[in-house]
Amino acid sequence: MIRKAEIQNFKCFKLAKIANARRINVIVGENGVGKTALLEALFFAAGPSPEIAIRIQKWRGLQTAFAGPGHLISTVLWQDLFNNFDMKKGISVSFQGDNHHNRSLRIFFDDQTPSLLSLKDINESTSVSARTPRQIVFQWRQGDIDLDPVMPKIVGDQFQMDATPPAPFTASFFSSTYDFSSDENVSRFSAMTIEKRRPRVTKVVRELFPEIIDLGIELRGGRPVIHADIEHLPQKMPIGSISSGINKMISILLALEANSAGILLVDEIENGLHHSIHGRVWREIYRGAEESNAQVFTTTHSLEALQALVDACGDNLEDIGFYQMRRERGVTVIDEADGITLARGLQLGEVR
Repeated sequence: MIRKAEIQNFKCFKLAKIANARRINVIVGENGVGKTALLEALFFAAGPSPEIAIRIQKWRGLQTAFAGPGHLISTVLWQDLFNNFDMKKGISVSFQGDNHHNRSLRIFFDDQTPSLLSLKDINESTSVSARTPRQIVFQWRQGDIDLDPVMPKIVGDQFQMDATPPAPFTASFFSSTYDFSSDENVSRFSAMTIEKRRPRVTKVVRELFPEIIDLGIELRGGRPVIHADIEHLPQKMPIGSISSGINKMISILLALEANSAGILLVDEIENGLHHSIHGRVWREIYRGAEESNAQVFTTTHSLEALQALVDACGDNLEDIGFYQMRRERGVTVIDEADGITLARGLQLGEVR
């Protein structure tokens, strides 16, 4: 598990630290204080590819198809990652933890590295000023070993980068706005059934929604999709057609069950879930994280979700990390506490 994390010059963070991460880590705060950016920073450091920047833009509803000279596209792609848009200061995200959960990422521009400029950019130029884009570098470090630097380039309308080695653990990000991947769900579900393991999520879904008899993989338009066998219906239905909330819950639980010692990042975990099932969902997330030795970081705006988390963990409140984020004189600040403090604050009405 990750025990400590430090973020410098990433998005809204000039400098932010987590001193004692737990099994379940929940982040709260007003809109725009950087809750999602905290998850994105951890995901970036855990992942092996600059392509994550494009995914982040897509999850936030920004365009991911660009036109124009390469140096302008490069600015659009990378500038938002830097605190106060200052691309002269490098980004650093690092975390320390158990076994292989010691990893860091630096993102910086290297003026000494040759940069690739497309002929289109040169032909469109009407100025004698230098228009060659500076080369951005992504430098991951795993434990004490610096991995080969990754230097993505914009060539025409193509995004090119070197192959990168995978991280020694899996990180999964569930955006509050982006649909859950049916292909990933099918892959995880299928991997377990092939090994003659019945995914626990099937039992959970049947208990929460008694009208669902069973889950299975069926073809839909030639592609495999998880379907539910529903009582009284003449044929099975794709999970996504029944409820986005059920689909979200299945996606999260499958990711936990399939990825041993992984990291699960969930933005606005309460979205799509009725408050009446918050407690059961939290119990299953906590159980799944313990059994898989996984770790969860999630944001929420829901008081009901916080109370359900405390109730679900029972006597294991020390396994909860609680982070309240706020802006102070234009700087994002993280106030850190444990589950015992969270429970006390909920009782006194001091947490929202």
